[in-house]
Amino acid sequence: MKKNLRMVMMLMIGICITGGLRACKDKNSPESEAHVVVMKFKKAEYKNYILANYLEGTDSIVATRFNRCEKAVGQTESSPYWELPNDWLLVDWKWFNFPYNAGLTVLTGKTWNQCDHLLQRWPLTEPHEFQPVEEILYIRAEALAKYSNTSYNADLLSLMNGNLDEDGTNICDMSNRADSLWAIVYRHLSIAIEKGDLQELK
Repeated sequence: MKKNLRMVMMLMIGICITGGLRACKDKNSPESEAHVVVMKFKKAEYKNYILANYLEGTDSIVATRFNRCEKAVGQTESSPYWELPNDWLLVDWKWFNFPYNAGLTVLTGKTWNQCDHLLQRWPLTEPHEFQPVEEILYIRAEALAKYSNTSYNADLLSLMNGNLDEDGTNICDMSNRADSLWAIVYRHLSIAIEKGDLQELK
């Protein structure tokens, strides 16, 4: 009897975890297409501080996304952003599915090198600003490549899809390679912004 009860409880826990993970997906972002995320804060200096989430009714602010390499590697090191023209930011390849666009909150006293892990929590007494993001755009690889009159190779598309493995090697250990791929996207987005065409790529 106890064994059956234990099995039922384990099944219920598994269902709850699966449901929770699905609920954490950003409903505004494309899930199946290769894409990159571009964003802009209401104040440019917010880019220096941890962007986390506050869900109404809870007693803390939580980091629901993190640097998947779990170390400061690549051009951006601890930061999630490449700085584009006109205060736009390109989310770095290490931060796939960032930000989680729900209850966005910037911790104005905590810089990115103080973000240690997923689900790190801070009390509401920590200095913060609610809803600091002006706009988030999900730019499809297909649209950006077409705009730039080019095509993206399989390695770049794979990285856009959040794959950190390349030929059996974790690309976190080859961050120069990942940065060189991301620099292509950065260059194309910069041109689009400077020409005033970014919104056409949504």
